[in-house]
Amino acid sequence: MPASDPTDYVFAYGSLVRDLADGDQLSRHEAHLRDHRRAWNVAMDNSVSLPGYKYYLDVEDRTRPEVFVTFLNLVAAPGHRVNGMLVPVSAQELVDLDRRERNYTRREVTTSIEQAAAGRVWSYFGKPEACQRFAAGLHAARAVVDESYLERVRAGFEALSDDALAQFEQSTDPHGCRTRKLLRVDLA
Repeated sequence: MPASDPTDYVFAYGSLVRDLADGDQLSRHEAHLRDHRRAWNVAMDNSVSLPGYKYYLDVEDRTRPEVFVTFLNLVAAPGHRVNGMLVPVSAQELVDLDRRERNYTRREVTTSIEQAAAGRVWSYFGKPEACQRFAAGLHAARAVVDESYLERVRAGFEALSDDALAQFEQSTDPHGCRTRKLLRVDLA
């Protein structure tokens, strides 16, 4: 994602590492966010259809399972740090990311980034209702992690640097739910 306004950055810590990795190699770099850990505690209810969003089908039988699809989040954890990637973004790219990350709220984290950036740094934190969906799904034993999402996250960190995947594993709480092969379907 090339940026037209270098005063804003996104700290990517999950699937955005892979999804934003196609931009200008020189304008993005590995970074660390202080006093946080990654947790698998944001979910969407796959039984609900929301215009402009998505749902998932089982890869094998093409049915729509009644599961809570689980994603990564940032949680406060004094003394810990999370690795990720700083990516410069334009104002329009922030608007686009806000729309994409509908289970999250964008917050400024500039003062918590260990590496200095030439502007404001933003990251995405799970909305309370998305965390409540995860808790409900976990309680009902219906919380799952999509295998392709997990693979995309891991691939992004493997490509980031030699030890980025190991750092990812060390700074991420276990998900505590099943993984499942799912096929994403985007709604218009």
